Amino acid sequence: MQDNVGMEAARRAAEEAARRAAQAAVMRAQQAQGGGGVQPQQTAQQHVPSPQAQAAAQAAAMRQQAQNAGGAGQAQNAAQGGAGAADIQRSAMDMAAKIAEASAAKATHDAIESIYEEKDAAKKAADEGKVKKATLELVTKTAQEAAKKMGEEGAKHMRETNQKVEDAVKKAKDEAKTKAEAEAKKAVNDAVTKADAEAKKAVEEAVKKAEEEAKKMIADAKAKAEAEAKKKVEEAGKAAEAAQAPNIEAAVKRAEEETRKSAGTAAKQEETNTLKNIEESIRKEVDAAAVKNAQEMVKKLESDRLARIEEEKKRAEEERKRAEEERLKREAEEKAKREAEEKARREAEEKAKREAEEKAKREAEEKAKREAEEAERQRQAAAEAAFKQVEAEAAAKREEENAAAMAAEAAAKAREEVTQAAKPKQQGISLDEFQKAAMKLKILLDNGIISQAEFDAEKQKLVANMRM
Repeated sequence: MQDNVGMEAARRAAEEAARRAAQAAVMRAQQAQGGGGVQPQQTAQQHVPSPQAQAAAQAAAMRQQAQNAGGAGQAQNAAQGGAGAADIQRSAMDMAAKIAEASAAKATHDAIESIYEEKDAAKKAADEGKVKKATLELVTKTAQEAAKKMGEEGAKHMRETNQKVEDAVKKAKDEAKTKAEAEAKKAVNDAVTKADAEAKKAVEEAVKKAEEEAKKMIADAKAKAEAEAKKKVEEAGKAAEAAQAPNIEAAVKRAEEETRKSAGTAAKQEETNTLKNIEESIRKEVDAAAVKNAQEMVKKLESDRLARIEEEKKRAEEERKRAEEERLKREAEEKAKREAEEKARREAEEKAKREAEEKAKREAEEKAKREAEEAERQRQAAAEAAFKQVEAEAAAKREEENAAAMAAEAAAKAREEVTQAAKPKQQGISLDEFQKAAMKLKILLDNGIISQAEFDAEKQKLVANMRM
Protein backbone atom coordinates (compact mmCIF):
# COMPACT_ATOMS: atom_id res chain seq x y z
CA MET A 1 0.00 0.00 0.00
CA GLN A 2 2.92 2.33 0.72
CA ASP A 3 4.26 1.83 -2.85
CA ASN A 4 0.85 2.70 -4.28
CA VAL A 5 0.66 5.86 -2.19
CA GLY A 6 4.17 6.82 -3.30
CA MET A 7 3.30 6.30 -6.91
CA GLU A 8 0.17 8.39 -6.52
CA ALA A 9 2.18 11.19 -4.91
CA ALA A 10 4.86 10.95 -7.59
CA ARG A 11 2.24 10.98 -10.31
CA ARG A 12 0.61 14.10 -8.97
CA ALA A 13 3.96 15.81 -8.37
CA ALA A 14 5.11 14.96 -11.90
CA GLU A 15 1.89 16.25 -13.40
CA GLU A 16 2.19 19.51 -11.50
CA ALA A 17 5.86 19.89 -12.34
CA ALA A 18 5.20 19.13 -16.00
CA ARG A 19 2.32 21.59 -16.08
CA ARG A 20 4.41 24.36 -14.56
CA ALA A 21 7.40 23.63 -16.75
CA ALA A 22 5.20 23.66 -19.85
CA GLN A 23 3.72 26.99 -18.84
CA ALA A 24 7.17 28.46 -18.23
CA ALA A 25 8.44 27.17 -21.57
CA VAL A 26 5.46 28.61 -23.44
CA MET A 27 5.95 31.96 -21.77
CA ARG A 28 9.63 32.01 -22.64
CA ALA A 29 8.88 30.97 -26.22
CA GLN A 30 6.36 33.78 -26.54
CA GLN A 31 8.87 36.25 -25.13
CA ALA A 32 11.49 35.00 -27.57
CA GLN A 33 9.09 35.31 -30.50
CA GLY A 34 8.31 38.88 -29.56
CA GLY A 35 12.04 39.79 -29.85
CA GLY A 36 12.83 38.22 -33.29
CA GLY A 37 11.37 36.83 -36.55
CA VAL A 38 8.67 34.27 -36.72
CA GLN A 39 10.13 32.04 -39.42
CA PRO A 40 13.03 30.63 -37.41
CA GLN A 41 10.69 29.68 -34.52
CA GLN A 42 8.33 27.94 -36.91
CA THR A 43 11.21 26.06 -38.45
CA ALA A 44 12.43 24.96 -35.04
CA GLN A 45 8.93 23.92 -33.98
CA GLN A 46 8.58 21.75 -37.06
CA HIS A 47 11.65 19.70 -36.07
CA VAL A 48 11.33 19.69 -32.20
CA PRO A 49 8.05 18.81 -30.34
CA SER A 50 6.82 21.58 -28.05
CA PRO A 51 7.62 21.28 -24.33
CA GLN A 52 3.92 21.56 -23.56
CA ALA A 53 3.14 18.54 -25.74
CA GLN A 54 6.00 16.54 -24.25
CA ALA A 55 4.95 17.40 -20.71
CA ALA A 56 1.32 16.56 -21.47
CA ALA A 57 2.28 13.18 -22.95
CA GLN A 58 4.53 12.39 -20.00
CA ALA A 59 1.84 13.49 -17.52
CA ALA A 60 -0.82 11.34 -19.24
CA ALA A 61 1.39 8.25 -19.07
CA MET A 62 2.21 8.84 -15.39
CA ARG A 63 -1.46 9.54 -14.62
CA GLN A 64 -2.55 6.24 -16.13
CA GLN A 65 0.12 4.35 -14.22
CA ALA A 66 -0.82 6.08 -10.96
CA GLN A 67 -4.52 5.39 -11.49
CA ASN A 68 -3.83 1.71 -12.00
CA ALA A 69 -1.64 1.61 -8.89
CA GLY A 70 -4.09 3.72 -6.86
CA GLY A 71 -7.01 1.45 -7.65
CA ALA A 72 -5.01 -1.55 -6.55
CA GLY A 73 -4.00 0.22 -3.34
CA GLN A 74 -7.58 1.18 -2.50
CA ALA A 75 -8.73 -2.38 -3.07
CA GLN A 76 -5.90 -3.66 -0.85
CA ASN A 77 -6.79 -1.14 1.88
CA ALA A 78 -10.47 -2.12 1.75
CA ALA A 79 -9.53 -5.80 1.96
CA GLN A 80 -7.25 -5.17 4.93
CA GLY A 81 -9.95 -3.14 6.70
CA GLY A 82 -12.54 -5.87 6.16
CA ALA A 83 -10.11 -8.55 7.33
CA GLY A 84 -9.40 -6.59 10.53
CA ALA A 85 -13.11 -6.31 11.37
CA ALA A 86 -13.66 -10.02 10.70
CA ASP A 87 -10.68 -10.88 12.92
CA ILE A 88 -12.18 -8.80 15.73
CA GLN A 89 -15.48 -10.70 15.47
CA ARG A 90 -13.75 -14.10 15.31
CA SER A 91 -11.53 -13.21 18.25
CA ALA A 92 -14.56 -12.05 20.24
CA MET A 93 -16.40 -15.36 19.63
CA ASP A 94 -13.32 -17.47 20.50
CA MET A 95 -12.76 -15.34 23.57
CA ALA A 96 -16.42 -15.72 24.61
CA ALA A 97 -16.23 -19.53 24.48
CA LYS A 98 -13.10 -19.62 26.66
CA ILE A 99 -14.48 -17.06 29.10
CA ALA A 100 -17.81 -18.92 29.38
CA GLU A 101 -16.11 -22.21 30.20
CA ALA A 102 -13.71 -20.67 32.74
CA SER A 103 -16.43 -18.52 34.32
CA ALA A 104 -18.91 -21.42 34.58
CA ALA A 105 -16.27 -23.64 36.21
CA LYS A 106 -15.18 -20.96 38.70
CA ALA A 107 -18.69 -19.78 39.57
CA THR A 108 -19.92 -23.35 40.07
CA HIS A 109 -16.94 -24.31 42.23
CA ASP A 110 -17.21 -21.14 44.35
CA ALA A 111 -20.96 -21.61 44.81
CA ILE A 112 -20.56 -25.30 45.71
CA GLU A 113 -17.82 -24.54 48.25
CA SER A 114 -19.60 -21.54 49.83
CA ILE A 115 -23.23 -22.78 49.87
CA TYR A 116 -23.49 -26.56 49.37
CA GLU A 117 -22.89 -28.51 52.59
CA GLU A 118 -23.25 -32.03 51.19
CA LYS A 119 -20.83 -34.37 53.05
CA ASP A 120 -20.80 -37.12 50.42
CA ALA A 121 -17.80 -36.21 48.21
CA ALA A 122 -18.96 -38.30 45.24
CA LYS A 123 -22.49 -36.81 45.27
CA LYS A 124 -21.05 -33.35 45.77
CA ALA A 125 -18.72 -33.79 42.75
CA ALA A 126 -21.59 -35.17 40.64
CA ASP A 127 -23.87 -32.27 41.58
CA GLU A 128 -21.05 -29.82 40.82
CA GLY A 129 -20.70 -31.37 37.34
CA LYS A 130 -24.45 -31.03 36.72
CA VAL A 131 -24.48 -27.41 37.88
CA LYS A 132 -21.38 -26.63 35.81
CA LYS A 133 -22.95 -28.14 32.68
CA ALA A 134 -26.21 -26.24 33.12
CA THR A 135 -24.38 -23.02 33.97
CA LEU A 136 -22.08 -23.44 30.94
CA GLU A 137 -25.07 -23.85 28.62
CA LEU A 138 -26.64 -20.69 30.01
CA VAL A 139 -23.51 -18.51 30.09
CA THR A 140 -22.36 -19.77 26.66
CA LYS A 141 -25.50 -18.27 25.16
CA THR A 142 -24.97 -15.08 27.17
CA ALA A 143 -21.31 -14.97 26.15
CA GLN A 144 -22.12 -15.51 22.48
CA GLU A 145 -24.72 -12.76 22.53
CA ALA A 146 -22.30 -10.43 24.31
CA ALA A 147 -19.47 -11.43 21.93
CA LYS A 148 -21.65 -10.85 18.90
CA LYS A 149 -22.70 -7.46 20.20
CA MET A 150 -19.22 -6.43 21.29
CA GLY A 151 -17.65 -7.97 18.17
CA GLU A 152 -19.93 -5.93 15.93
CA GLU A 153 -19.14 -2.82 17.94
CA GLY A 154 -15.42 -3.70 17.87
CA ALA A 155 -15.51 -4.35 14.13
CA LYS A 156 -17.31 -1.07 13.60
CA HIS A 157 -14.74 0.65 15.81
CA MET A 158 -11.88 -0.97 13.87
CA ARG A 159 -13.42 0.10 10.55
CA GLU A 160 -13.67 3.60 11.94
CA THR A 161 -10.08 3.33 13.21
CA ASN A 162 -8.87 2.05 9.81
CA GLN A 163 -10.73 4.92 8.15
CA LYS A 164 -9.03 7.32 10.57
CA VAL A 165 -5.67 5.76 9.65
CA GLU A 166 -6.42 6.13 5.96
CA ASP A 167 -7.49 9.72 6.56
CA ALA A 168 -4.31 10.37 8.50
CA VAL A 169 -2.22 8.77 5.75
CA LYS A 170 -4.07 10.78 3.12
CA LYS A 171 -3.56 13.95 5.12
CA ALA A 172 0.12 13.15 5.55
CA LYS A 173 0.39 12.39 1.84
CA ASP A 174 -1.31 15.64 0.97
CA GLU A 175 0.91 17.57 3.33
CA ALA A 176 4.03 15.83 2.02
CA LYS A 177 2.87 16.38 -1.53
CA THR A 178 2.23 20.07 -0.89
CA LYS A 179 5.62 20.45 0.77
CA ALA A 180 7.40 18.45 -1.96
CA GLU A 181 5.61 20.34 -4.68
CA ALA A 182 6.57 23.64 -3.06
CA GLU A 183 10.18 22.52 -2.81
CA ALA A 184 10.13 21.17 -6.38
CA LYS A 185 8.50 24.35 -7.63
CA LYS A 186 11.17 26.40 -5.95
CA ALA A 187 13.91 24.18 -7.38
CA VAL A 188 12.36 24.31 -10.87
CA ASN A 189 11.92 28.06 -10.65
CA ASP A 190 15.50 28.44 -9.49
CA ALA A 191 16.71 26.22 -12.36
CA VAL A 192 14.53 28.04 -14.87
CA THR A 193 15.67 31.42 -13.57
CA LYS A 194 19.28 30.35 -13.75
CA ALA A 195 18.84 28.88 -17.22
CA ASP A 196 16.91 31.94 -18.32
CA ALA A 197 19.69 34.22 -17.07
CA GLU A 198 22.35 32.16 -18.75
CA ALA A 199 20.27 32.06 -21.90
CA LYS A 200 19.78 35.82 -21.86
CA LYS A 201 23.45 36.26 -21.30
CA ALA A 202 24.26 33.91 -24.13
CA VAL A 203 21.73 35.70 -26.35
CA GLU A 204 23.20 39.06 -25.51
CA GLU A 205 26.68 37.79 -26.18
CA ALA A 206 25.59 36.17 -29.42
CA VAL A 207 23.71 39.29 -30.48
CA LYS A 208 26.65 41.46 -29.60
CA LYS A 209 28.97 39.17 -31.46
CA ALA A 210 26.63 38.96 -34.43
CA GLU A 211 26.18 42.71 -34.45
CA GLU A 212 29.91 43.02 -34.50
CA GLU A 213 30.27 40.53 -37.35
CA ALA A 214 27.36 41.62 -39.38
CA LYS A 215 24.02 43.14 -38.89
CA LYS A 216 22.83 40.89 -41.61
CA MET A 217 23.37 37.83 -39.57
CA ILE A 218 21.67 39.31 -36.48
CA ALA A 219 18.27 37.98 -37.18
CA ASP A 220 19.54 34.49 -38.06
CA ALA A 221 21.87 34.43 -35.13
CA LYS A 222 19.20 35.75 -32.86
CA ALA A 223 16.71 33.11 -34.00
CA LYS A 224 19.32 30.39 -33.74
CA ALA A 225 20.41 31.62 -30.34
CA GLU A 226 16.83 31.88 -29.16
CA ALA A 227 16.14 28.38 -30.41
CA GLU A 228 19.23 27.06 -28.71
CA ALA A 229 18.40 29.02 -25.57
CA LYS A 230 14.85 27.74 -25.64
CA LYS A 231 16.14 24.23 -26.08
CA LYS A 232 18.54 24.67 -23.20
CA VAL A 233 15.83 26.15 -21.00
CA GLU A 234 13.54 23.19 -21.74
CA GLU A 235 16.35 20.75 -21.13
CA ALA A 236 17.26 22.53 -17.91
CA GLY A 237 13.61 22.47 -16.82
CA LYS A 238 13.32 18.78 -17.67
CA ALA A 239 16.56 18.03 -15.91
CA ALA A 240 15.47 19.99 -12.85
CA GLU A 241 12.09 18.27 -12.84
CA ALA A 242 13.68 14.87 -13.33
CA ALA A 243 16.12 15.63 -10.53
CA GLN A 244 13.31 16.75 -8.20
CA ALA A 245 10.89 13.89 -9.02
CA PRO A 246 12.82 11.28 -6.94
CA ASN A 247 13.02 13.77 -4.07
CA ILE A 248 9.27 14.35 -4.25
CA GLU A 249 8.59 10.63 -4.43
CA ALA A 250 11.03 9.92 -1.61
CA ALA A 251 9.53 12.67 0.58
CA VAL A 252 6.01 11.47 -0.06
CA LYS A 253 7.01 7.86 0.50
CA ARG A 254 8.91 8.76 3.66
CA ALA A 255 5.96 10.78 5.01
CA GLU A 256 3.61 7.95 4.12
CA GLU A 257 5.82 5.37 5.81
CA GLU A 258 6.20 7.45 8.96
CA THR A 259 2.51 8.26 9.08
CA ARG A 260 1.49 4.70 8.33
CA LYS A 261 3.96 3.38 10.88
CA SER A 262 2.65 5.66 13.62
CA ALA A 263 -0.95 5.17 12.50
CA GLY A 264 -0.40 1.40 12.26
CA THR A 265 1.04 1.34 15.79
CA ALA A 266 -1.91 3.38 17.01
CA ALA A 267 -4.31 1.13 15.11
CA LYS A 268 -2.66 -1.97 16.54
CA GLN A 269 -2.86 -0.50 20.02
CA GLU A 270 -6.45 0.48 19.36
CA GLU A 271 -7.19 -3.04 18.17
CA THR A 272 -5.55 -4.47 21.30
CA ASN A 273 -7.50 -2.07 23.50
CA THR A 274 -10.71 -2.92 21.63
CA LEU A 275 -10.15 -6.66 22.10
CA LYS A 276 -9.31 -6.06 25.76
CA ASN A 277 -12.48 -4.01 26.26
CA ILE A 278 -14.50 -6.68 24.47
CA GLU A 279 -12.94 -9.37 26.65
CA GLU A 280 -13.64 -7.39 29.83
CA SER A 281 -17.22 -6.70 28.80
CA ILE A 282 -17.85 -10.33 27.85
CA ARG A 283 -16.16 -11.58 31.01
CA LYS A 284 -18.17 -9.19 33.17
CA GLU A 285 -21.51 -10.25 31.67
CA VAL A 286 -20.58 -13.94 31.59
CA ASP A 287 -19.17 -13.92 35.15
CA ALA A 288 -22.32 -12.22 36.46
CA ALA A 289 -24.58 -14.68 34.64
CA ALA A 290 -22.44 -17.66 35.67
CA VAL A 291 -22.27 -16.64 39.33
CA LYS A 292 -26.00 -15.91 39.44
CA ASN A 293 -26.97 -19.19 37.75
CA ALA A 294 -24.48 -21.29 39.71
CA GLN A 295 -25.53 -19.77 43.03
CA GLU A 296 -29.22 -20.24 42.24
CA MET A 297 -28.70 -23.89 41.26
CA VAL A 298 -26.44 -24.63 44.24
CA LYS A 299 -28.88 -22.86 46.57
CA LYS A 300 -31.63 -25.09 45.17
CA LEU A 301 -29.41 -28.15 45.69
CA GLU A 302 -28.68 -27.04 49.26
CA SER A 303 -32.37 -26.30 49.83
CA ASP A 304 -33.29 -29.74 48.46
CA ARG A 305 -30.60 -31.34 50.63
CA LEU A 306 -31.81 -29.50 53.73
CA ALA A 307 -35.40 -30.40 52.81
CA ARG A 308 -34.37 -34.06 52.51
CA ILE A 309 -32.59 -33.88 55.86
CA GLU A 310 -35.60 -32.14 57.41
CA GLU A 311 -37.92 -34.75 55.87
CA GLU A 312 -35.70 -37.54 57.18
CA LYS A 313 -35.65 -35.88 60.60
CA LYS A 314 -39.42 -35.50 60.43
CA ARG A 315 -39.85 -39.14 59.42
CA ALA A 316 -37.42 -40.22 62.17
CA GLU A 317 -39.27 -38.05 64.69
CA GLU A 318 -42.62 -39.44 63.55
CA GLU A 319 -41.19 -42.97 63.76
CA ARG A 320 -39.81 -42.20 67.22
CA LYS A 321 -43.15 -40.73 68.28
CA ARG A 322 -44.94 -43.72 66.80
CA ALA A 323 -42.60 -46.11 68.62
CA GLU A 324 -42.93 -44.06 71.81
CA GLU A 325 -46.72 -44.02 71.47
CA GLU A 326 -46.73 -47.76 70.85
CA ARG A 327 -44.42 -48.28 73.82
CA LEU A 328 -46.58 -46.06 76.03
CA LYS A 329 -49.66 -47.79 74.66
CA ARG A 330 -48.16 -51.20 75.44
CA GLU A 331 -47.07 -50.00 78.87
CA ALA A 332 -50.52 -48.47 79.46
CA GLU A 333 -52.18 -51.67 78.30
CA GLU A 334 -49.86 -53.75 80.43
CA LYS A 335 -50.37 -51.36 83.35
CA ALA A 336 -54.13 -51.40 82.79
CA LYS A 337 -53.97 -55.17 82.54
CA ARG A 338 -51.89 -55.39 85.71
CA GLU A 339 -54.19 -52.91 87.46
CA ALA A 340 -57.22 -54.81 86.23
CA GLU A 341 -55.68 -58.06 87.40
CA GLU A 342 -54.63 -56.41 90.66
CA LYS A 343 -58.10 -54.88 91.01
CA ALA A 344 -59.70 -58.19 90.20
CA ARG A 345 -57.34 -59.88 92.69
CA ARG A 346 -58.07 -57.23 95.33
CA GLU A 347 -61.76 -57.43 94.59
CA ALA A 348 -61.57 -61.18 94.79
CA GLU A 349 -59.59 -60.96 98.04
CA GLU A 350 -61.95 -58.29 99.36
CA LYS A 351 -64.91 -60.33 98.24
CA ALA A 352 -63.43 -63.42 99.81
CA LYS A 353 -62.54 -61.41 102.89
CA ARG A 354 -66.02 -59.88 103.01
CA GLU A 355 -67.55 -63.25 102.45
CA ALA A 356 -65.31 -64.70 105.14
CA GLU A 357 -66.06 -61.79 107.45
CA GLU A 358 -69.74 -62.02 106.67
CA LYS A 359 -69.60 -65.74 107.17
CA ALA A 360 -67.64 -65.30 110.40
CA LYS A 361 -69.97 -62.52 111.39
CA ARG A 362 -72.98 -64.63 110.59
CA GLU A 363 -71.45 -67.53 112.43
CA ALA A 364 -70.54 -65.25 115.33
CA GLU A 365 -73.94 -63.68 115.28
CA GLU A 366 -75.55 -67.05 115.06
CA LYS A 367 -73.29 -68.30 117.80
CA ALA A 368 -73.93 -65.15 119.88
CA LYS A 369 -77.58 -65.46 119.11
CA ARG A 370 -77.54 -69.11 120.11
CA GLU A 371 -75.52 -68.28 123.20
CA ALA A 372 -77.80 -65.32 123.99
CA GLU A 373 -80.85 -67.45 123.39
CA GLU A 374 -79.34 -70.16 125.50
CA ALA A 375 -78.38 -67.65 128.20
CA GLU A 376 -81.80 -66.08 127.96
CA ARG A 377 -83.38 -69.47 128.15
CA GLN A 378 -81.19 -70.31 131.10
CA ARG A 379 -81.95 -66.96 132.73
CA GLN A 380 -85.63 -67.38 132.07
CA ALA A 381 -85.49 -70.87 133.48
CA ALA A 382 -83.41 -69.71 136.45
CA ALA A 383 -85.72 -66.72 136.98
CA GLU A 384 -88.74 -68.92 136.75
CA ALA A 385 -87.19 -71.31 139.18
CA ALA A 386 -86.11 -68.47 141.45
CA PHE A 387 -89.52 -66.89 141.31
CA LYS A 388 -91.13 -70.19 142.08
CA GLN A 389 -88.78 -70.61 144.96
CA VAL A 390 -89.35 -67.00 146.04
CA GLU A 391 -93.06 -67.47 145.80
CA ALA A 392 -92.79 -70.57 147.88
CA GLU A 393 -90.58 -68.88 150.36
CA ALA A 394 -92.78 -65.77 150.35
CA ALA A 395 -95.85 -67.85 150.99
CA ALA A 396 -94.10 -69.51 153.88
CA LYS A 397 -92.97 -66.22 155.28
CA ARG A 398 -96.36 -64.58 154.87
CA GLU A 399 -97.66 -67.16 157.13
CA GLU A 400 -95.01 -66.37 159.63
CA GLU A 401 -95.20 -62.60 159.45
CA ASN A 402 -98.02 -61.09 161.33
CA ALA A 403 -97.36 -57.49 161.64
CA ALA A 404 -97.92 -54.97 158.84
CA ALA A 405 -95.17 -52.73 160.11
CA MET A 406 -92.69 -55.45 159.90
CA ALA A 407 -93.90 -56.26 156.43
CA ALA A 408 -93.71 -52.62 155.35
CA GLU A 409 -90.28 -52.26 156.77
CA ALA A 410 -89.22 -55.43 155.15
CA ALA A 411 -90.82 -54.36 151.87
CA ALA A 412 -89.00 -51.00 151.91
CA LYS A 413 -85.77 -52.73 152.67
CA ALA A 414 -86.49 -55.32 150.05
CA ARG A 415 -87.34 -52.63 147.57
CA GLU A 416 -84.05 -50.95 148.28
CA GLU A 417 -82.19 -54.17 147.90
CA VAL A 418 -84.06 -55.02 144.73
CA THR A 419 -83.28 -51.59 143.34
CA GLN A 420 -79.64 -51.99 144.17
CA ALA A 421 -79.67 -55.48 142.74
CA ALA A 422 -81.43 -54.26 139.56
CA LYS A 423 -78.74 -51.65 138.94
CA PRO A 424 -76.33 -52.86 136.24
CA LYS A 425 -73.06 -54.13 137.62
CA GLN A 426 -69.88 -54.66 135.75
CA GLN A 427 -69.70 -58.31 136.70
CA GLY A 428 -73.53 -58.81 136.89
CA ILE A 429 -75.38 -60.44 139.83
CA SER A 430 -75.10 -64.01 140.89
CA LEU A 431 -77.93 -66.49 140.90
CA ASP A 432 -78.11 -66.29 144.66
CA GLU A 433 -78.33 -62.52 144.61
CA PHE A 434 -80.96 -62.79 141.84
CA GLN A 435 -83.05 -65.17 143.91
CA LYS A 436 -82.89 -62.94 146.97
CA ALA A 437 -83.84 -59.81 144.98
CA ALA A 438 -86.64 -61.65 143.16
CA MET A 439 -88.05 -62.91 146.40
CA LYS A 440 -88.06 -59.49 147.94
CA LEU A 441 -89.63 -58.06 144.72
CA LYS A 442 -92.40 -60.66 144.99
CA ILE A 443 -93.04 -59.65 148.56
CA LEU A 444 -93.44 -56.02 147.46
CA LEU A 445 -95.91 -57.04 144.78
CA ASP A 446 -97.89 -59.19 147.12
CA ASN A 447 -98.06 -56.48 149.74
CA GLY A 448 -99.28 -53.99 147.17
CA ILE A 449 -96.24 -51.82 147.49
CA ILE A 450 -95.47 -52.02 143.73
CA SER A 451 -97.71 -52.69 140.83
CA GLN A 452 -97.55 -55.59 138.43
CA ALA A 453 -95.90 -53.39 135.77
CA GLU A 454 -93.24 -52.24 138.16
CA PHE A 455 -92.73 -55.84 139.18
CA ASP A 456 -92.27 -56.92 135.54
CA ALA A 457 -89.88 -54.05 134.82
CA GLU A 458 -87.74 -54.73 137.88
CA LYS A 459 -87.86 -58.44 137.14
CA GLN A 460 -86.60 -57.80 133.57
CA LYS A 461 -83.73 -55.71 134.91
CA LEU A 462 -82.75 -58.45 137.32
CA VAL A 463 -82.81 -61.01 134.50
CA ALA A 464 -80.72 -58.80 132.24
CA ASN A 465 -78.21 -58.14 135.07
CA MET A 466 -77.84 -61.73 136.16
CA ARG A 467 -74.35 -63.28 135.71
CA MET A 468 -74.43 -66.68 134.14
